[in-house]
Amino acid sequence: MDLQAKYFSNHFNIPKIKLDELGVFDPILNIDTKVFVEPFLLKRSSSKIIQYSYENYKNFFSSLLLLLQKSAEPNDRCWRAAKNLVNFPEYQYTCIGYGASSTDGRGSGAEFNDKILKSAKEIVSLAENSPEIFLLLPLLEKGIAGDRISDMVQNIIDEDICQYTKEIMNKICIDGNYDHITKNNNQYKLLLNPYSNTVIKLIPKDILSNLPLADDISSVIETMTSTNIRLRNVVNRDIGEIWRDTTKSYRQGLLLKELKTNKEFFLETLKALKEHQFEHYDLDKDHEGLYKWLENSQDFLQIELSKETKHCNNNLESLASAIKGIIAHFRDIIENKDIWRTFWTKYGSEYKHVRVFYSQMLFFTVCNTWLTSQGSNINVQLKQEGQNFLLEFSISQKHLILVYVKHANNPSIYSSYKNILEISRDSHNLRNYYIIINFKTEITNQLKKVKIIENSICKIIQINVVQKELLSESRINEKTNNTMNNFLEFEDLKFTGYNYVAEKSKAAKARHHHTTTIKNNIIQNMFNYRREENSQAKVSDITNLIIHELQKLAENQSNIKIQNFAQKYSITSEENIKIIIDYLDKHNDGGQISTWCYAFNKQHKN
Repeated sequence: MDLQAKYFSNHFNIPKIKLDELGVFDPILNIDTKVFVEPFLLKRSSSKIIQYSYENYKNFFSSLLLLLQKSAEPNDRCWRAAKNLVNFPEYQYTCIGYGASSTDGRGSGAEFNDKILKSAKEIVSLAENSPEIFLLLPLLEKGIAGDRISDMVQNIIDEDICQYTKEIMNKICIDGNYDHITKNNNQYKLLLNPYSNTVIKLIPKDILSNLPLADDISSVIETMTSTNIRLRNVVNRDIGEIWRDTTKSYRQGLLLKELKTNKEFFLETLKALKEHQFEHYDLDKDHEGLYKWLENSQDFLQIELSKETKHCNNNLESLASAIKGIIAHFRDIIENKDIWRTFWTKYGSEYKHVRVFYSQMLFFTVCNTWLTSQGSNINVQLKQEGQNFLLEFSISQKHLILVYVKHANNPSIYSSYKNILEISRDSHNLRNYYIIINFKTEITNQLKKVKIIENSICKIIQINVVQKELLSESRINEKTNNTMNNFLEFEDLKFTGYNYVAEKSKAAKARHHHTTTIKNNIIQNMFNYRREENSQAKVSDITNLIIHELQKLAENQSNIKIQNFAQKYSITSEENIKIIIDYLDKHNDGGQISTWCYAFNKQHKN
């Protein structure tokens, strides 16, 4: 992959906030984001074009249904026509899916197409002339996973995606640089992805899922039976105790069999799915860390590597020492400079930690940036083993250090570590590091077992991202806010006592002082910086950028974030930064910031 991962917005110099306002997914151009297009979300999209694409999706399967009903045997004329329709190659253009270190995913392939056609033929008898039966198609065959369904959907609605892309390009005032011809021979002037030599196609965020229905059908049906009486009655009658007393994988197989052979169960499941309110994955909060690792990697930039790391001697011992130093820097920033917070996101009423993918990509991006920006002779590459990733550090491709990043709650870390020891035991030019990210105060049983068998061949390094005071802080803030609300209820009462009036006057002066501080010491600095950066920018765009950046800072108030912010805008007092965060808490839309920016712009012209 290219050494530096980049968002679409960064590469083409488009304000990210503008894409957010339009509801557009801002893809990472050279690494696939592990989200998927979910067909059940199409008709609820905020985009009229994509809403209509749901009808096109159904129309496609209406044609397929008609051909399969007319086909008398495999390989007759109607069967061959159906087979030509079912052709879903890998869809690289949107940069989503399971591709590892690039946007080249696994693709669909002939085997997938055959499975789709075979499953479609099997359910024709259940169809009742309704093309919507094909919404269940992903559920009818093992091996048809969510990423492949996502490819299939995007292939079917490709024309709509192209139209949506052109609409967005017009709204963000950017012209295409490549003539793209679709399967229907329509031409679109789109942008070329410099990392993959394919065009870039944009999609709305509200059709993306982190765990597609095809990968989680048993859990979804279990959820639906709790609210849908008709479906629950069929499940209890036809599946009953078998459903409750078996493993998830067995239930999946049982569902496949019932869906293919039990027409009533098939139709009730379809009705329930159409009524079910599917939710898209919230990429702004990104509680699983599928997307935010690139932005969060910026928190690690201010680090100076040792001379020995920048110019590492060409031997295994020097390389091992250098990588150990890099890991130590990474660990120190996470544990001691509040970056542990980025591993947690509030999800509903509780906090959830990121997936291991976040930790792996964050470490890779940070190492990549450090080594390349400081001219080190150490090379780092991202390697994939199944769905897991590891980093390979090398000098002259002769001496290798492999670094594995795992989460302590992973039940397979013991067997994985043991396997590494077996493989590496006879390698004389290879060393390993095994980074374990720990989320709990108490050490997990898996981590205890790994530490018992630790060997110098593969050094274990534990990084703690325990929540520390995060939860207690939120409880304190919640209590404080409730207390303040109780006091504020008295604001409208007609007190005439001297003390009340005097105290209220003091509070007003304090608020005015804070507002003046915010305006003159922070917003003006930010405005001047943005104006120098782009002298032609609209004041409204600058205002939006300022508010968006402050909101991001409010979401993650780590020490290093605040320090970087202060350095960027020449703010001498970090206390003032906390004042602006409090201000933004009360004025989520920015309050007077827009008015101030227009005043600064007027001063600037004069």
